[in-house]
Amino acid sequence: MDSKSQDPIGYSEAEQAHEVEQHQPSVLWLALLGLGVVTLILGGLAFWYAGSVRQMEVAVMQERAARATLQARAGAEAVRADAAQTAAQASATQAAEAQTTSAVYSRIVRANQLANNALLALATRPQAALLLAIESIRVQRESNEAPLPEAVQRLRSLLGATGGIPLSTSQEATTALAVSQDARWVAAGDEAGTIRLWDLQDVTAPPFLLQGHSGPVWDLVFVPQDDAFYSAGDDGSLRRWPLPGAADALSAGLLQQAQGEPIYVLALSPDGRRLASGSADGTVRLWRIEQLQVSPLVLRGHSADVNTLAFSPDGKLLASAGNDSDIRLWDSQTGELRARLVAHSGFVNLVVFSPDGAWLASGGSNGQVHLWPVTELAAQNEAEPGAGSTTLRSIPLLGHELAVYALRFSPDSSRLASADDNGAVRLWDLTQPEESLLLGRHQGNVRGLAFVQGESGPALVSAGYDGQVRLWDYSNPDAVENIVRGHDAAINLLASPASSASAVLTKLIVTAGYDHSLRVWRTDSPFSEPEQVLPAGAAVADVAVAPDGAQLASYMADSPTIQLWDVQSGAPGLRLTGGAAVSALTYSGRGQTLWAGGRDGSVSLWDTQSGDLLRQFRAGDNAVTALSISPDGAILAGGSEDGLIYLWDNAATLLYTLSGHTGAVTGLAFAPDGKMLTSAGLGAGTLRLWDAATGHERQVLQGPELGLLDVAIQPQGPWLVGAGGDGAVWVWNADALAFEPAQLRRHRNEVNAVNFSADGLVLASAGADAAVYLWSTANPSAEPYALVGHRSSVNGVTFAPDGAWVATASADGTIRRWSLSLDKLLAEACRTAGRNFTLEEWTQYFPTGVSRYRKTCPDLPGP
Repeated sequence: MDSKSQDPIGYSEAEQAHEVEQHQPSVLWLALLGLGVVTLILGGLAFWYAGSVRQMEVAVMQERAARATLQARAGAEAVRADAAQTAAQASATQAAEAQTTSAVYSRIVRANQLANNALLALATRPQAALLLAIESIRVQRESNEAPLPEAVQRLRSLLGATGGIPLSTSQEATTALAVSQDARWVAAGDEAGTIRLWDLQDVTAPPFLLQGHSGPVWDLVFVPQDDAFYSAGDDGSLRRWPLPGAADALSAGLLQQAQGEPIYVLALSPDGRRLASGSADGTVRLWRIEQLQVSPLVLRGHSADVNTLAFSPDGKLLASAGNDSDIRLWDSQTGELRARLVAHSGFVNLVVFSPDGAWLASGGSNGQVHLWPVTELAAQNEAEPGAGSTTLRSIPLLGHELAVYALRFSPDSSRLASADDNGAVRLWDLTQPEESLLLGRHQGNVRGLAFVQGESGPALVSAGYDGQVRLWDYSNPDAVENIVRGHDAAINLLASPASSASAVLTKLIVTAGYDHSLRVWRTDSPFSEPEQVLPAGAAVADVAVAPDGAQLASYMADSPTIQLWDVQSGAPGLRLTGGAAVSALTYSGRGQTLWAGGRDGSVSLWDTQSGDLLRQFRAGDNAVTALSISPDGAILAGGSEDGLIYLWDNAATLLYTLSGHTGAVTGLAFAPDGKMLTSAGLGAGTLRLWDAATGHERQVLQGPELGLLDVAIQPQGPWLVGAGGDGAVWVWNADALAFEPAQLRRHRNEVNAVNFSADGLVLASAGADAAVYLWSTANPSAEPYALVGHRSSVNGVTFAPDGAWVATASADGTIRRWSLSLDKLLAEACRTAGRNFTLEEWTQYFPTGVSRYRKTCPDLPGP
């Protein structure tokens, strides 16, 4: 055994050192090997890490690329979504616009349809026509849209064809109607026995309802001396009704107890002291108003119903007639029979005395009309007092075919008007009664006639079953009658303050119709539009308006008189007369004075408040044909018949004389700033522009060869307008005078006058064709509004300073004021209609159903 293994403890240090030396390379190698391994490991780790980093970078780059791709896709989708949304919004906008356009168009169509329906309804139902015209405008106004010009024109046309102030009644037919002599009270009795009393001082107030009769009321009569009115009824009673304000106001007094015989007619003596009644039993009773408690005088002789009574103008005779064909004349004091007049072969419907008492006219059931010379009876009475009854020969008036229920004498007793159930209205000249003049025909029975004051003079009014009120200019047989509508049914009664034998022309009548309404008419201004008619009595050459709009001034051709008018009331004011015939007018800037040009070449200045002539001087030897004053009142321009123009200062000192026109100067107008004067003339037909400060001519514009008859300058605008003798309105643009003028053509004859509203938005033209047109300066190519009503050449036109109305002057003898406010026209349409649609009318014109019903006129009663 080896000693070293047996004794390790004894192993020497040298041996150990030697042993170590022998083993040291192995350890180094191991260390190196370990280092290599570590290096390899670290290199592998580094390589792995670098690869991982690269992989991570690639992944990041891929993720970023993917994210960028997603973002790009998302952006593209967003763009597509935005585009789609924009397209959808555009489509929705287009759809909304299309819907709006469709709705607008639908309203236009509906408005036009209603306007046309209104025109169609005029002939038979004028009240419904007015309501339709209102609705045609309301359709668009409720959507804040401008109404169709056609609809507005329809409304104007309807207001120019209808009229009357409506007074509503019961559902019973009106059987009796009367107007007090002072034109304040209207009484109407109906089939049920009710009497209604209106105070015309307030037509909007409800009527007084008076009960007493148990059946139809057949007649009514006002007794001024008694401050009461009387009624007669089918129940045979005669009642007295004191008027409001009397001590026993509206408390009925029974004069005659009901006796079973109807009382058909009443008549009041001219002195108001005696009342006559006619009954179905053939008796006539005479009452003394001062002694009502005393039994009446009973006149017997008729063998059938007494239907008509009339006192002679002197009150001495009472005429009675009825179903026995006889006419009896009684002494109204004694009751003695003075004459029995026999000529009719049927019922006698009416007897009427002439205002002068010379004639008695009678109308019968078979169309007979007889004229009786009652003056012969008076002569016989003077020759043989108390001689008793006698007979008279009549003059038969031939021409009527059917029953005559209307007769009236003219106030001067020179004519007799008659009408029959065939609608014929005839006029008889009592100096030659053999022939009559057929004025025209209603389309049905005529139930009333009255001689009245018309628009331009005396007229005859008739009313009939066709629902029409007609006004005849009987002094001019060639004139066409005025037809005015208001009732929706037949007119069965007409009454006026003047009696049938009155020598006074009235301006007021009242009609009753089967539409359960009464209407009060102003015969001198019967239509709802124009707003006012001023009767000048003869052809009006021109009209001017004061700067405050409160006064009008007019003159007639070849007359030295200027007539002033109060605009509010329409009443004539001062008459200014200075000697020479007036040929031109213009108010001063403040309106307290009025300049007038004369045919003798004079110029006069008038105080319009006092009527004093303040100044007068001569311009020359020729007529002053045009006047205009500058806006500041510093310069007065006057045009002459010889073509000269004169400029004076406010002290009447002549500044310049302007020459250039080869014919009469027909129009002058200052520009709003007063720097330019425009003149129009005949001859070469030129429009000339002048420097107002120096009198130098600025420019000459060529107009029609037939000349210009007037000129106007647009306030706040560039238009210069001339009234062409060729029938055109010539329009120059002051900002482009090098261009040819425009021509507005609607008139059939020469244009006599032109004028602008104060805001310059409306141009009015008036012509010899009796037409007046209102042109929109914002759209001159649009159809102008027509103001229809004048019956002859319109010679002058002027606007209210505030633009509320326009006034026109005509050769028909009238000045008319036309409202320019649409709201006012609509209010007037409601007032004239006097009601709202019935449910039946609503469903006819508005098929949406009754549940959608609304009041067209909120302040008026509805169903």
